[in-house]
Amino acid sequence: MIYTLVAVLVLAICHHTNLGAEPAMCPGTMAAPAVLPRAARENLEAHNQARAAVGVGPLKWSKQPQGTK
Repeated sequence: MIYTLVAVLVLAICHHTNLGAEPAMCPGTMAAPAVLPRAARENLEAHNQARAAVGVGPLKWSKQPQGTK
């Protein structure tokens, strides 16, 4: 019983740590640029229009949260 519990615990930890991982790419290959979903594109455009109205530069969409590498 204890071995089953330990195995499940290890799998749960490994699964959780892999959730935010980017897929590995072979050296020399380039991924096609991701197309922004419509809602995200509209949100970004509206936000950038509001920023332009007060003299602030536009933002760029990033799939990666700020402060992570």
